[in-house]
Amino acid sequence: MIASTPVSRWTWGDSTEGGEPILRCLTDLLAARAVLAAHRLVVGEPRVRLTVSESGKPRSALYKGELRANGSAEELAAEVRAALRPGPIGSVDATISPAGMLLGPAGDVHTERLFHLSTSAYTDFAAVDLTTFSDAWLPFDLRGRPQPAVYEANAPRLAAALAELTDVLGSDMDPEDPTYFGTPTETGVDPHFDQDGAPADSWSRFELARRYERFTHAPGYRRTTDGDVRYVPIADGHGLLGYLWASDTEDAASFEPADVDNDQRYSAALAWLDRLRSAHDRELSPTQALTELTGRAPEDTKGPVALATLRNRAAWSTKSLPLDREAAARLSAWVTAANGEPLDATGLDLRGAALSDGDLTGAWFAHSVLAGVSLANAELWRARLEKADLTGANLAGASLVKATLDLATLRSACLDRADLTSSSLIDVDATAATFRRADLTNATLLQVDLRGADLSDATTANTSFTVTVDDHTVLRGLSGTLFGPVTVVTDDTEQELDGLALQRWLTTQGADVEVLSGFVYYAKLHTGESRENPSGIARRSSADGNDYDEAYTRNLCWEPTEYFRLYYLGHNDIDHVEITRAEADAFVARVKQSLSTP
Repeated sequence: MIASTPVSRWTWGDSTEGGEPILRCLTDLLAARAVLAAHRLVVGEPRVRLTVSESGKPRSALYKGELRANGSAEELAAEVRAALRPGPIGSVDATISPAGMLLGPAGDVHTERLFHLSTSAYTDFAAVDLTTFSDAWLPFDLRGRPQPAVYEANAPRLAAALAELTDVLGSDMDPEDPTYFGTPTETGVDPHFDQDGAPADSWSRFELARRYERFTHAPGYRRTTDGDVRYVPIADGHGLLGYLWASDTEDAASFEPADVDNDQRYSAALAWLDRLRSAHDRELSPTQALTELTGRAPEDTKGPVALATLRNRAAWSTKSLPLDREAAARLSAWVTAANGEPLDATGLDLRGAALSDGDLTGAWFAHSVLAGVSLANAELWRARLEKADLTGANLAGASLVKATLDLATLRSACLDRADLTSSSLIDVDATAATFRRADLTNATLLQVDLRGADLSDATTANTSFTVTVDDHTVLRGLSGTLFGPVTVVTDDTEQELDGLALQRWLTTQGADVEVLSGFVYYAKLHTGESRENPSGIARRSSADGNDYDEAYTRNLCWEPTEYFRLYYLGHNDIDHVEITRAEADAFVARVKQSLSTP
């Protein structure tokens, strides 16, 4: 893998006395090149770029040009002197960026930008700088994947070259500071590791971000805008390459790439930036540039659409397409159009697709086959998933707010950390599914089979929870409020629990849930008091033919009370009246506030 920034860097330097800087600079360069060439780390005859700066005026060049590296240092120095402007020499800098050969299991590979070699000379000091952009010297590639064959074939070559450079140049080597990708050593490069000891994926963390920066910070037009843009999808032989977009309002235009990971496609995308730069230099407006470069009249371009939407679509478009041809064509067409319309995948077989992180707001997946599909962290607000087959699907971290999953199959699906606020799951098979740390606020779960499911640490709030569970259902850490009843299956028996009986059973399972279904609330009234401002509240639930009474106390919790029994025996003078759950909640809130106020 070839990175945009250095993987590793080494320098050599020593003092000089009375030397001629042009000759010294070229002598060191050709000597270092010869060492690298002996190991085929440099091949061919690269052009030497050389600059002679005027003393005291570093921006004033006495010479700046390219030389062929096929002569001796003396011959090249003479060529430079012949073209040199008059003036005192301050420094001489020479560089080459040659191709080289990498060895691997499939044979030798001619590789560009393997190394960058530069030398500098002053009247009293000379330095050599060797930089590599390749990971071939590392036991793991820049993604953190082992590459034993590549490493064993190439690391010894680099180690030998570094030792020979130190000997030929006659000065000590100085491995420079660690880079994003590795730590230089005297014999090569050490890889980086994450805190857990795994090889670091520096490519995804740094290289891809650096590549993408080229499209947001390139010179010319502004490369971002808060407003809408017009755009044209650009395709190559592999599908969508990206979107060329423009906004005259903010004098903005750029190319939004779909893939900066693949070297070939990345280079093709950069070519569109070059075309835009040329259009800008010719003082074309962004829309004029879009028209010229695509051959589309303004009214034939797509949009307007928010740039953020376009960027999300481009970033997401690199995911895998379904195996089914019809589904792949539908999804590909929707991605390319990027017109903000919801995806309509009704009845399609989407197996094989990778839809994670996608903006699937309002998408139609009714009757679709999504078995085993990754929808992790996808935005599925108001998505329609009626009768969808989501067996084994990965919905971890997905937003399913107000989504409809009635009659869907969620067997063994992963909904860990999913947001199911106000979603609808009616008559759903969710056996062995996981809802760990999922948010079920205001969700409707009716006739949902949760046998073998894991709801550990999930949260509920006014959740309709008419479900079936068994001994294998994990409810540890489930918290909040819900409405029953719940059917508990044990061996060959079924028991329907609600109210206090359900709440007590949930507690035995490690849940901290208040069951709302089955409670009747009452306001306790002294003479002259009203239900809006009672002296206290109580509630009653029934289980197994018995009544269970509780009062809300100064301990800020519901605790057993003898109030109703004593009332009916005539032993107290406090009356009561039935109230709603909302009125009870309001009283609890007032009590908590009054007791927490100093």
